[in-house]
Order: sequence, then C-alpha cells, then structure tokens
Amino acid sequence: MSIRHLIFNRQVLPAYVQHPSYKGIAWQVRHWEYDWDVTPAVVDCTMVGDDRKFEFDIDDLDVLHWDQFCSSCGQVGCAH
Repeated sequence: MSIRHLIFNRQVLPAYVQHPSYKGIAWQVRHWEYDWDVTPAVVDCTMVGDDRKFEFDIDDLDVLHWDQFCSSCGQVGCAH
C-alpha cells in the first residue's frame, strides 16, 4: 500500500515510511501538504527516535508496518 493511498483515505497518522536515500531507517510521517492538482506532494517526517524534520516527495516513500523496525532506534530490522 502506498503512502499516497493512506493520505487519500485519511488513514495516515501515525504512518511509518522508508526513503530510498536512507535505507535501513524508519521515518514517522508528521505532516503532509497535498494538492491533488499539483505534484509532487511534500511529506514532513522525522526519524524514529529523533526529532529533526525532513521533507520528502510522497512518491519516494515506502510504507513500513510498525513491526518492521525498532521503535527505540528506528533501524529497520533491529532486534532491540
């Protein structure tokens, strides 16, 4: 399921995603701005376990399920 689908159906928060430039790191979606007539959409995310904000294009994100990453450190596949 895409993050775009989750936003369209208003099921997005909390949503966890992964970005191809940061493989192995889970991100939490905090806010999005989307105009259905304009692309790309911008999604505000923070690394799980951190509070620094990053902005990503919505189409670059892959949805993660909560059990695919460590909720403490944000590493995908971590066995904490």
